[in-house]
Amino acid sequence: MVSSWNSCCASRHHRHSGRSVWEPVSSAELLVKVLHTLSLSRFRTLTPFSNSSDGSSTDGSGNEPKETVTQGKPTTFPNPSAGGGSNSGGSSTPTSPSGTSPTFESTSICQGNICPSVLSVAQYASPPTAFLFGLGQDNAVWYRATNGEKWLSDWESLGGDMISQPSAASLDNNMVDVFVYARNNTIQTKRYYNGKWNDTWSELGKAITSPPYAVACGDQQMDVVIRGTSGGLHRIYYKPYAGWSGWENHGGGLSSYPVVGCGPGPWRLAVLGYRGTAQPLFTSTWLGAWTGWVEAGGNFRGQLAIASRTTEESLVFGITVNRTMEYYNWTKTGDDETNKLIDLGGSFQSTPVVFVAGADRLDVLAVGRDDRLKHRALIGQTWAEEWQDLGGAFNSTPAVVSVVPGKVSVYGLGVDGALFHGTWKVQAREFEWKDGPDWLADGGELSLTGMKFSGV
Repeated sequence: MVSSWNSCCASRHHRHSGRSVWEPVSSAELLVKVLHTLSLSRFRTLTPFSNSSDGSSTDGSGNEPKETVTQGKPTTFPNPSAGGGSNSGGSSTPTSPSGTSPTFESTSICQGNICPSVLSVAQYASPPTAFLFGLGQDNAVWYRATNGEKWLSDWESLGGDMISQPSAASLDNNMVDVFVYARNNTIQTKRYYNGKWNDTWSELGKAITSPPYAVACGDQQMDVVIRGTSGGLHRIYYKPYAGWSGWENHGGGLSSYPVVGCGPGPWRLAVLGYRGTAQPLFTSTWLGAWTGWVEAGGNFRGQLAIASRTTEESLVFGITVNRTMEYYNWTKTGDDETNKLIDLGGSFQSTPVVFVAGADRLDVLAVGRDDRLKHRALIGQTWAEEWQDLGGAFNSTPAVVSVVPGKVSVYGLGVDGALFHGTWKVQAREFEWKDGPDWLADGGELSLTGMKFSGV
């Protein structure tokens, strides 16, 4: 089933939530792992790790056999100390009216930083529903649901005592999973299914040093990645009727937490992260087994975003150390001319957010250094001539929701942690978004900070 205007990919099954950084990643290599086959014509394969930069040792294949992530049991947290949240998700404490015009502060907290993404979005197609998650100022996870035309709920607390921004994914209609790093140094997860949340949080793993990052690249599997205590990439996946796998250790010596996205074609994953004291981009492939890490070039600051328009390409976007945006177009059969970094210009202070509406169109968003939202579209192989200024005043990386065909809503946080959004009309062959925005206040008291992206 295909949703015409999905916030992540052309299929409703391709969903992931974007993440950004609060502190810049200076002097760090970006690493990427890709599941299944991408062209390596341009890439230089790295030698196996030995005594990695974070002090961990490996077995020569990138694995770190001494480091394990263990799975746990359902967890009951005490009620949050503030805000009245509950473990069952039944409490709601709206803090400001919805539907009114927000008041924008003159200066964003993003000034001088790479603005963090503290919002996560998961959506499904039937009935059209999007869930927006954030970490509350009471350290509980909060969410609100929309059908693209109106809110379906007020702010609801899922409880917990958490320290990271949440990550959410949807594997099927009427099903959403949310993951978060708890104060007791474990990954906690909670599921929404057929209109009801699980009563308690479940422990998915421990021995971690990063927030979890989740993605569903099809209707048969959901993947979660983390960084282990010695810097290794760890992955766990869920399959319907089979449940959760065990944890896999893929090494890497990461100095940042890993980010996962959908690679070109079905059942392909791309995992990104930094390592060491340089700044090039890396990738590796799946050829029946995970391979080593591979260099691909680049000089970025903060976290990247990945998206696929077709089964033949993946595009990775990032903000350079000079604050411009660049992207890399991976193709399965590409050469040096195709697989190269392309400069999109601009001047930014947030991680990019990518919105894919089908095989022929891609839209990218980021917060400019004037605090305002910027937008640019790629239709076919042609980019809009310049960045479109969409206004607003953002204190986080934007979150994109599109569950109504031809409409897109962008959400952000005010300096007080309250949510706001604007909505535009999008026509397939027009570069600019139209008829917006009438910015609306959506309430809430969410945290503006999350776990920093880089470990260096």
